[in-house]
Amino acid sequence: SATDLVAFAISSMSALPALASFCGYAAICIFFLWLFASTFFTGCMVLDERRQRDHRRECLCFLTRKNKAALVENDDDDDGGYQEGFLSRYFRKYHAP
Repeated sequence: SATDLVAFAISSMSALPALASFCGYAAICIFFLWLFASTFFTGCMVLDERRQRDHRRECLCFLTRKNKAALVENDDDDDGGYQEGFLSRYFRKYHAP
């Protein structure tokens, strides 16, 4: 978390050399852990959105399912098209070029 990062970064200015080097390395590791976790999560969200658009299953991605709109022909409240939501539009525009 950010508080751990700040605490280790401040403690890296300690007068004890072993403690200062440990806290410096820990602060750097916490920063990269946050960076890698945030980019990995974004990538997983993009891949899951692509999977959903292709109508593929969750665990067995090579299996596809039929479109719900194609199964129900005379449904008044369904326009048959895909409506992109705010979250998927945000990830498509800003996190997945």
